[in-house]
Amino acid sequence: KEEGVPLAYSNLALTFRLPKGFNILPQLQYEYTRSAVSFAKLEMEKSIFKKGFFNISFEKDFKNRQNIFGLGFRYNFSFMQTSVATRRSKTMATTTEVARGSILYDNKSDYLGFSNQNNVGKGGLIVEAFLDLNDNGKKDKGEPAAPGLKLKVSGGRVVRNDRDTTVRVTGLDPYTSYYVELNKNSFDNIAWQISKPVIKVTIDPNHFTYIAVPVSILGEIQGTVYLQDKNKTEGLGRMI
Repeated sequence: KEEGVPLAYSNLALTFRLPKGFNILPQLQYEYTRSAVSFAKLEMEKSIFKKGFFNISFEKDFKNRQNIFGLGFRYNFSFMQTSVATRRSKTMATTTEVARGSILYDNKSDYLGFSNQNNVGKGGLIVEAFLDLNDNGKKDKGEPAAPGLKLKVSGGRVVRNDRDTTVRVTGLDPYTSYYVELNKNSFDNIAWQISKPVIKVTIDPNHFTYIAVPVSILGEIQGTVYLQDKNKTEGLGRMI
């Protein structure tokens, strides 16, 4: 608020991608209470080191009648995002250093991981496929994992863990229902089939929802085929 009047404004931001890793990012803010433009900003960014970004900016603050120059660098590690930036105006200079990321833990699957995205307030999924040997739809003791499961979710970030054959989805919006589409042709063994290829799940905040996917063995034939004539018997390979 300003002098008892609610502040109402709109932001307009664009990104123009140029060759050799350059980006131009213009931004404009219009304030309805004053019926005027509050500030205009132009930023240029250059990608370096694949995961690093150098940027320089100029901002015109019409409301306070000052110009602001900025210079910064950010680098995205696999487990954390870091940045350092300096802003200089007519009256002061400021320097900021930022490091952010998330620690993810699930006690059911004994998973501990790190992410360079902010997952506070978000939710996630842990999907594990297993061979349902007794075909009861539940994971019982001794039933092995079924590696190779592929899935689609309309949102979040899908990470496959080949070590424990699980699939994790992070960064999902809480209290939102998602449809998890399981690929029925994920497995090398044609006899392994998924009976329910689509699962609907509602996400809880700051929580991993565990989904066990039963994989049924629908049919299997094993044996040897021989061709026999008067003099010899030969095995026949490459049978389908």
